[in-house]
Amino acid sequence: MQIRRPLPLSHRSRLAWLGLASMLSLSCGGLTPLLDPTAPDSSTRAQGGAGGCGGRCGPPDAALGKGGASGSSGSGGMVQDGGYVVSGNWHGYAWTAAGPDYRSTITPGSFSALADGSPLCASGSVAADPTWGGYAMIGVNLNQARTQNAPLNTVVPDGAGITVDVTDTGGSQLRVQISGPNGAFDSNDRWCVPIAGSGGFIPWGSFNTACWGGYGSSYSGQPLTQVAVLVPGSNSIAVPFSFCLNSFAQSGGSSTGGTTGTGGATSAGGAPAASPVAQHGQLKVLGNKLVDQQNQPTQLKGPSSMWLNWENQRFAEDKQGLQWLRDNWNASLIRAAMGVSAGSPTDYFSAPEIAKGQVNQIVQNAIDLGVYVIIDWHEEYADSHQQASIAFFTEMAQNWGNYPNVIYEPFNEPTWQDWSTVLKPYHQAVVNAIRAVDPDNLIVLGTPTWSQDVDEAALDPVSGTNLLYTLHFYSCTHTQELRDKGNTALSLGAALFVTEWGATDSEGGTPGNPALCLDEAQRWHDWMNSNGISWAAWKFDRCVDTTCYFNPNVMVPTTGGWTDAMLYGHAFFVRDRMKE
Repeated sequence: MQIRRPLPLSHRSRLAWLGLASMLSLSCGGLTPLLDPTAPDSSTRAQGGAGGCGGRCGPPDAALGKGGASGSSGSGGMVQDGGYVVSGNWHGYAWTAAGPDYRSTITPGSFSALADGSPLCASGSVAADPTWGGYAMIGVNLNQARTQNAPLNTVVPDGAGITVDVTDTGGSQLRVQISGPNGAFDSNDRWCVPIAGSGGFIPWGSFNTACWGGYGSSYSGQPLTQVAVLVPGSNSIAVPFSFCLNSFAQSGGSSTGGTTGTGGATSAGGAPAASPVAQHGQLKVLGNKLVDQQNQPTQLKGPSSMWLNWENQRFAEDKQGLQWLRDNWNASLIRAAMGVSAGSPTDYFSAPEIAKGQVNQIVQNAIDLGVYVIIDWHEEYADSHQQASIAFFTEMAQNWGNYPNVIYEPFNEPTWQDWSTVLKPYHQAVVNAIRAVDPDNLIVLGTPTWSQDVDEAALDPVSGTNLLYTLHFYSCTHTQELRDKGNTALSLGAALFVTEWGATDSEGGTPGNPALCLDEAQRWHDWMNSNGISWAAWKFDRCVDTTCYFNPNVMVPTTGGWTDAMLYGHAFFVRDRMKE
């Protein structure tokens, strides 16, 4: 963590994932894939594949089979006996295919021998061909009944779309393709996205890119029938590959890939019952208050991550731990603090795919659990990196803007930059870029002097809707004078969000000054509660600073079940305020 003068601090990020581009798809005739088993269990073979080139289209030795996917994405995917996949609300037999020549290979040729819970992994080589490079792929026919000679069934996804978790261990140019009612044989019935890197989730919004031939640029709610991972070949060289389709599941989101803009049950997507997002749905700003889809005042509470690039144990990325916070501490929010220019080999400017991957993991976990999530551009000189910030938040909005869970924070803690001439123009540019993609999710704007001078921002506000202004406090340093600034901002009509606070001094309770100021922290919470101001508490990590939640002298799991002996510093106070 990087500390600065008598004012608040901040945090950072890492992981690897995928890109977006146009897609290659395969087509061959009007064949409908059918289950053609000789037995209902392990002897079953699935004929057909994404792009319409299964055993019927490929050569006699094209490898076909069935199998299943693991639940590594947290979506509940499991492969059962005989390679039958159950993943979220979807189920069906899986298959492999290679072709269309006699030289492309795929191993395994059948997934029937996989153990319960194994992922769908494949390796091999796609042979070069002077006219066309061939292909290899694995996939699942969605909602195929587990019966002999069952036809390919379909499921209407309730406007939710699909989430896919793929790991690419071979560095090949993979494509993920999902298919509508015609099983990918109709070129108008395919949606595709490339994937690169070591793995990651592909949310529904990422599929809204053009397939080969210009198709698949939107989705209109047809039933989904297949999900497949495709390795396209080359005209000149053989393409080796190794990858796993870990899991897939129905996920929340708009059927058109953009935000619904309506709040309510549709925009809440598939949030788990009784979760914060299921309860509150699409949030918005009404006057100087944050309200939910029923226009009721809403106060979110939860942890802020450490600078993600400087985490010790990856608490923020652990889905099970976040669920434990939600269910035991009543957390309704998590903040993903992505270090941007932190002088670290895994900050955003040094390793953008790692940094984005960490953020994407936290966001996906929050969506799966029905928790709100702040995507935080965590630095102090964002105005010097305006174009990079615009590109990042445009990508985040494209990936996640159709989920009501998501909150954007484009500037953690400005230092001495002038509001009207520097910070406001920066914020306006980023807000405009986000709103070009996502018209309604909350945006929280950093304010001068380490996000304290909210009164200055309120006197000259940024144009737009559903905007809030950031106020940070550390209770040993910041007292009534800073709350008075907050009162001024509220009186001018500004909505506030405390995206970071601690019950320590502004240096974060470092060993040189570890004191806690709990009485003053309680005064802050009384003030936030009386004004309905949401907050995220610094910092969800295990370290020697007294703002860390977990004791550095004992072993602490990232998965939850945290006892008093594991807590540290101001964590007891944070927990009790979160549970109120």
